[in-house]
Amino acid sequence: MERNVVKNGRSDGRVLGIIELAFPDAIGNDGYSSRIQEMPNHPKDRHVLVTAIPCEADILVTANLKDFQELPMNCKTASQHPDDFLLDQRNDSPHKCSMT
Repeated sequence: MERNVVKNGRSDGRVLGIIELAFPDAIGNDGYSSRIQEMPNHPKDRHVLVTAIPCEADILVTANLKDFQELPMNCKTASQHPDDFLLDQRNDSPHKCSMT
């Protein structure tokens, strides 16, 4: 995340401070950060997977499917393209989607 903030010309310290205020448990204080290197997916995307596993996310929505093909054996999280995710949501709950 820090590299994207800097790439977009924002002050990384300020943005991260705002995020930490809004989501105090979101940034690396969870005990899972030490497991990042264990993740089998692309090194730049391991932080995403290491947070999806402990929260038992059903779906990891990403357009970058190629970097999430290899998942740990204990991982019950599936990766899905945003277009497919939205189509599934529409098919599962058409009324809710039309209301949205």
